[in-house]
Parts: sequence; C-alpha cells; structure tokens
Amino acid sequence: MNHTEDLKDSRTAKMVRIAAAAAACGTAFAVAQMNSGAWVRWMWAPLAALPAVGCLLIWLIRKRLRGESGNGSEAGEWSAEDLVIMGFLLLYLVSGATQHVSYFLLRWIASPQDVPWHKMGIVRFAAGSLLCAPFILRKNRWIPIAMALILAVVEIHCARSLLDATGGEAVYRDDHPSFMYRFWSFSRAFPHLAYYDPLWNAGKRVTYHLSSGLFLPTVLFLPLWKFTDVFSIYTPALIAMFMGFVPLMAAWSIWLAGGGWTAALAGAAMAVGSSQYIFLWLMHFGTVGACFALAFAMPVCALLFRIIVLGDTRVRTFVLLSMCGAALVTWPPAAIFCAPVGVVLVINIRRLSKKQMFGLAASGAGIAALVLPIALAIARNSDPARFVSEEFRTPPFSEGLVNGLENVRSLIIRGHPLVVFCGIAGVWGLRGLSGARFWGPIFAAWLLLAGWGEMWKPQLQLVRAGIPLFYAAVVPAALWLERFISLRRDELAPLKSAAVLLVLIGGLSYAKLYGNQGVTPFSTMNAQTRDIVQWIRANTPADARIAFFGSTVHAYGLGHVAMLPVLTGREMMAADYYHFSQKFTEYNYPPRRFRESGNGLFEFAELYNVTHVLVREAKWKRVLQKCPDFFEEVCAMGGEKGKAIFKVKRQSQPLYKGTGRVRAGPDRIELNVDDPSQPVVLRYHWVEGMKVSLPARIEPVDAGYGVKFIGVDPRGSSRVVITGGGR
Repeated sequence: MNHTEDLKDSRTAKMVRIAAAAAACGTAFAVAQMNSGAWVRWMWAPLAALPAVGCLLIWLIRKRLRGESGNGSEAGEWSAEDLVIMGFLLLYLVSGATQHVSYFLLRWIASPQDVPWHKMGIVRFAAGSLLCAPFILRKNRWIPIAMALILAVVEIHCARSLLDATGGEAVYRDDHPSFMYRFWSFSRAFPHLAYYDPLWNAGKRVTYHLSSGLFLPTVLFLPLWKFTDVFSIYTPALIAMFMGFVPLMAAWSIWLAGGGWTAALAGAAMAVGSSQYIFLWLMHFGTVGACFALAFAMPVCALLFRIIVLGDTRVRTFVLLSMCGAALVTWPPAAIFCAPVGVVLVINIRRLSKKQMFGLAASGAGIAALVLPIALAIARNSDPARFVSEEFRTPPFSEGLVNGLENVRSLIIRGHPLVVFCGIAGVWGLRGLSGARFWGPIFAAWLLLAGWGEMWKPQLQLVRAGIPLFYAAVVPAALWLERFISLRRDELAPLKSAAVLLVLIGGLSYAKLYGNQGVTPFSTMNAQTRDIVQWIRANTPADARIAFFGSTVHAYGLGHVAMLPVLTGREMMAADYYHFSQKFTEYNYPPRRFRESGNGLFEFAELYNVTHVLVREAKWKRVLQKCPDFFEEVCAMGGEKGKAIFKVKRQSQPLYKGTGRVRAGPDRIELNVDDPSQPVVLRYHWVEGMKVSLPARIEPVDAGYGVKFIGVDPRGSSRVVITGGGR
C-alpha cells in the first residue's frame, strides 16, 4: 500500500476540504470574537481587503491582455480551500479580537491618539502586501533568501529587545530565580539525578529540577551552567535556547515533514514567537524547563507524520522519535499530552504496515527506557502519586464549560494569526488524509486539554497544552505557506506577499514583547533586593544561616528567593523558596511547633544556627520586636511596610556538636574538624543513602523536635567529605 497516496481529488473531495476548512476557520474566528463587541471593524476592513482587491485587479488585467493561459499543472490550479483560509485570516485581522489586550499583533489597530495611523500594523501590512506583490510574480526563487533575511531580522530584533529591556541582566520574576538556582545546583551535582541540597532548609534530597523539566536544558548547555556565573549569563542563555536552538529545531522538524527551504526558514521565524501564551509561561512566569521540553512537540509530531503519512520506516527515523519523545516528556505532565498520538494511531491503524507498527512500538519502548532513570529518581525521592491523586477545588460543571471556552478564546487571540488559521484550523482543509487523520486529532485534543483540562486535574496545569499546540502547529503552517507561495498564479501575488509579510510582522511584534511592551511583563532584580543581598554579604558571618520568617511569595524582587544563597554565599531557610503547592506546604515559617512563643523561635534559631532573620509582614515584625532578649532589629528597608532584618542574639556555631569548619554545596559537604579523634554532629538533616569518605563513618543523630542531624566519626581523618548519595 502506498501510504503517501492522496485521496482522489474528486468534486466531492474538494467540497469536503472546502467545507472542513471553512468550518474550522469559521469556528476559530467566531470563538475569538466572543465578548469582543462588533465582530468586524468595518472602518478598517478595506485595508484588509486590499490584497484580495489586488488579486482581482491582476486577474482582470491578465484576462484582458492575454486571456487565461494556465499551464495545466497542479501548481497552477486555484485552490479554493486556500482562499477560504486566507479569507478568514484577512477578516480576522480587522475583527473585534484585535482590540483584546492580549492580541498577538501589538499596535495593530489602535486609537489615532495613541498611535499615528501610518504606524499602525494594519496600514503597513496592507501597503506592504501591494508593494511587495510585484516581486513575487511568477519567479519565486528569491523567496528562500527573503525568508532567511526575515528569520535573521526577527531573531536579531527579539534578542536585542530582550537585552535592551534587561540591560543584559538576569530576568528575575516569579520562577526565574528558582530555575536559575536549579541550573546552578543541578549542573554541579550532575550526573546525579537526585541530589542532596544543603543550602536550603538544612538539607534534603531534591528532584524539583526533574519534575520541572530542567533535565534537558541543563544537560544540553551543561558547560554554560557549570563553568560560568549563572546569574550573569541567564538572559543570554534564554536567547540561545529560545531564539537559537528552538528555531533551529523547528526548521529541522519542517524538513522532516517534507518541507523545503522556504517552509523551514518561515517556520523557524514563526517558532521564535508563535504565541503570546508561550511568552506568558516563559518570560512572565519563568517556567523555562516546561517551555523548552514542550518545544520538542515539533520534531515528535514531524517524525510521526513522516512515519504514518509519508511512510518512512528507516531505523534512524524511529531512533530519532525515541530521542525526541524522551526529550518531550522530561517535563513529566507532557506524558498526558502524548495521549492524542494513540488516537491518531487508532484512526490510521488500517493504513499502517507491520513494519510501521513494530517501529512505533519499539520507539515507545525506547522512550520509556530513556526516561526511566528520571522517573525512578522522582518516584524514590518524592510522592508524585499523592500530588496527582490529591483533590483540588474545581469549578461547577457549567462554569467549567464557560471557563474552558474562554481559555480557548484566549489561546486563539494570543496566537500568531498564520499559525492559528494556516496551522491549527487550516489543517482540516489539507488534501489527502494528513489533515483529518493526523494533525486535526492532535490539535483538537490539545485544545480540549488546554481549555477544559482544569476541570479534571487542576494541579497538573493542563492548560499548558497550549504550548505544544502552538509549537507543533508551526510545522503545518509553514508547509501550507510554502505550498501557497509555490502556486504559479500571478493573480495570487498580493495574497502571497501578505502571507510572507505576516511572518515578518509577527516576529517584529513578538520582539515588542521581549522589549517588555506587552501585558505580561518581566523584570530584573529590583534595587531593594540588591540591597538585601549586599547587606547580607557585608554584615553576616560566612558560616551564617539566614531564615525567612513568615512567607516570602514574590515579595523579594517579584520572584522567589531560591537564588539568594548563591548570590549571598549564605545558607538559607524558608517555607516557600520555590513555588510549592499550598496543599502540601504551609506558607509560614518556621514550622508550627516553633511558633508558639519567642522561646520557640529562639530554640529554632539555636537548633539550626540561624544568625539573622528576614521578615516582610508587619505581624512578624511585631512578634520579633516583642522578643528583645532574643532578636534585635538591625536593618529596615522600605519604611514601616517594608522588610526588616533581625539579628539573633547568639554566636554562630556551624556544628551542633564539636568544632570545625564546614563548606557545603550541591550534593557535597566538606568538613574540617579540629579534633579528628572526637565525633561531631553537623546541623544538616540526615538522609538515608548518604556516603562519606573513608575511614570516617556517619550516622543519624536525634536532635529533638523530630529532627535528625548527621553525626560524623572522623576516625582520625581531619577532612571528611559527605555526599548525598545522589542517584
């Protein structure tokens, strides 16, 4: 059986494609207009219609001067479904959705008081479509060169905008500090997957970096994280990952799916910024690991397309599928996003040969084998089943349905118009079976998960299915664009130039987001947090341990405090240094058993060698001010409602028992004892499986309050190295 053979292009098949394209694009258009008032901004409609008017004029001129000559080839035929897609796309560009604050194309249609009319995106788009049309008549050899230039302009403009907005400093908002810390610590503990982290809360074995999808970007850029200052290179690293690696992967994916240079370069340009939704999670929320892992939806879908639709059964194709599939699920919830692949296999089961089915089964086994070490590390050192099975509040069914539709609307409005209408919706108008049997079910399933997944398991944040959706949709969008441009009809030149211009305009609009001009801003570390870092470095002993009483949330520079041990060189303690679920973590510190009195707070400080306390909440300031025998306020920042630093009235003693010096880092504690013949006890939590350099021995020591510290018998060795037994 020839798996690449298209359906007979009968009149019925054509009508089905046209109807499917119209239904899908019409649905996307209608959903985007929800709560937008007028569906079409008629004042601007003539501008969007200019490319179509240009097509009509060229057709009339050709008919009058030369008549219809057509070459009879497939490339020269009118493609009604393509015109339907372009029609809805142009209508969308002047629809009510353009007034939404999160509309993808910034300053597209604005008030003349805010933006001069000649600087509006819609005006430049309409004029450019007509002016560029003569260059696309008949000869398309220059198109790949133009696409290469567009890609370069988009990447350079986005990178420059981000560097200008940050001054080259690290993005420091929400989870960005957390991921900086994970890059720093995991790169130093690698190749251990789970490792002991002594810099936070007196030590524990952690796997947060694995559950947040950080394995792959850490390993791929390992020298960058391990041998440089992570805080200094964090923003350039984001540029390398999401403006370098991801577009390159998009181009490769499009080539795998059968695209040429035009498609590959256009897809790479769109992959730099295919949706504000990706930007929201990447730059505003800072979930770098998930965004990077989910970008592998592009090669995974392309390889599946190559196997199922194009009939490629070479061994290397299945090996690549295993590797890219494993990369995708290094963010664990992505395994749920792979479920639609099963639907595609069921739909196509009768078209698959035994060789294809065996290869796909082998690829699945390969993916499982590759991610097994990560899965085991997470399962051994945390309780993912408890997290998944926990019941979280979900909205009533009717409210959930409405919320889901609003989620889908938000996804469409935030998306690149070409990707929405030519990628996600347009695939239903593809010739043959690739649309209805491959791309369509995958995209439909991801839209369902992104829209209504929170009704099932809100803790899994299935709304993030919008990220792989807009990454993967770049592939069919780029393939459509290349095929549309290749149609040898002079009449289509204005529409072709309009499509090409949208690639450029979309990329330049995304650069404005990186310039911090959108509604989902990011930031760098603020002056107050810098002052806190400098104060701690200058006024606390090197072996100090700093505690945050109460909660921290985003009060310290709009981001979590996870990176502060690296920046200050001091160990720290807090309840919410990461974005932990409040179902399992009380956002109040120290633990409840120590909070009953000032004596209890001081006992906590004594137990863990806390020398200074930071507080941001007025109630905690009052608590510590009422305990002058134990705590002394030594620094106030931001006035009465600002933050305060208290000194604990005790001397720093890094060892719970004995004397010596301790130096700790990821998965490693170095101890230099003053008397090698005497046992000592470290103020770090004991974890089963820890290892120690011979001849020394270690054992758990009960320190009271349900706390077990690490007891060390040096057995004559003045230097002892303890590792976390990472695995």
